[in-house]
Amino acid sequence: MDHSANPNGPYGASDGIQVLSAATCKLSLFRDEIQLATASGFFTEDEQCWFLVTALHNFTGRDFFSRKCLSPKLATPNKFQARVRISNAENNLQVCDLKGDLFANGTPIFRYDWSDNGGDIAVFKIAKEQGLPSFVTINGVPTQSWTVFAGLDAFTLGYPSALDVNGTPVWKRVSIASEPSQRVNGKNATLIDGLTFSGMSGGPVLINQSHGFNDDKSYVLGTELAARVIGVYGGRFDTDTDKSGTLGFYWPMEIVQAIISEDRQVGDIDIE
Repeated sequence: MDHSANPNGPYGASDGIQVLSAATCKLSLFRDEIQLATASGFFTEDEQCWFLVTALHNFTGRDFFSRKCLSPKLATPNKFQARVRISNAENNLQVCDLKGDLFANGTPIFRYDWSDNGGDIAVFKIAKEQGLPSFVTINGVPTQSWTVFAGLDAFTLGYPSALDVNGTPVWKRVSIASEPSQRVNGKNATLIDGLTFSGMSGGPVLINQSHGFNDDKSYVLGTELAARVIGVYGGRFDTDTDKSGTLGFYWPMEIVQAIISEDRQVGDIDIE
């Protein structure tokens, strides 16, 4: 998608919605026809496929760490619906609902890695075929390889308690709260500090700035905003706010890329 001639925002679509907002979708999870929860996700792509990325616990209905059922009714989802934006030939955005099953004959359709080498990440793959709509993805924004370090400001995008603004996500400012090179409780996660809410898990975490340090340790001084999607928001670090305060965590995009490139399905998932 080419938005270079659009005057609305740093990289907006034709109706003034930034691409990163348009690429972030609201998810609804169902057990048959009964809705269990809402969550967040986002789209990325390569030459062959679109990829809907979200938190693994949204698709399994189970806590990533304890594997306990998240629903008070002890129900786990088997279907999903995503409110997505697609682009037409004139680069205008249209809203539609993407619906699908999560399992086929008891086997997950989505990709994941439920191990210490993976994370709380699920990837639903959609092959690009002639006649299918063109999903808005995070690939359609100016990017920069901003260095991720403790203390840096970032944003997490999502739908807290299913809240949206005319179908667009809420941008919550957070800060990187742990050294990204260090594992959190043995997992490949990084802490963030900021007031986030239920329903935001699975959304993108990103750096969005015009100047700062690059991965090659050089300092970039630009005139326009550039983004780096650094991970997938996983949730609050501890449900006891007296212990965790406003701490949450994200899983790095490197895990998403590994799951996609290696077509991973690691770990058993109980669908009952």
